Amino acid sequence: MGLSVSGATAVILIGAVISFSTFYPAIMTTYTTHSDAIRDQSDRIVAQLNTDFAATNATYNATNESVTVTINNTGPEPLDISRLDVLVDGEYISSAARTATVVGRSSTRAVLANETLTIDVPATTEPERVKVISETGVARIVEVI
Repeated sequence: MGLSVSGATAVILIGAVISFSTFYPAIMTTYTTHSDAIRDQSDRIVAQLNTDFAATNATYNATNESVTVTINNTGPEPLDISRLDVLVDGEYISSAARTATVVGRSSTRAVLANETLTIDVPATTEPERVKVISETGVARIVEVI
């Protein structure tokens, strides 16, 4: 009884060690992936909370057949010009069809805190409103005057 009990215990312990060494990498990979996803989600939430801008006015120019929208970045999060979405009366305007310029810095792609952005959007008729949406989902609507 002495050797068979010791041998069986050794076999069970070796099996437990092999099982643990097999499952540990899979569990750690899953844990790391889950932790990274939670961190990314937290970063997106913080960015969304820090994003704030005001669409101060939208003016229709019948001569140029365009609408000029003025946006002030009032939050600490920079606004990426290429990631802004613009809707004119519910119709999406692609970034290729519009021009955007930061007042005082024409060669930039980001609107920093307390900077003003003007967006010129083509429009053959005077629209009622323009909606600007940031990459974090923050949206502002302004009536066209």
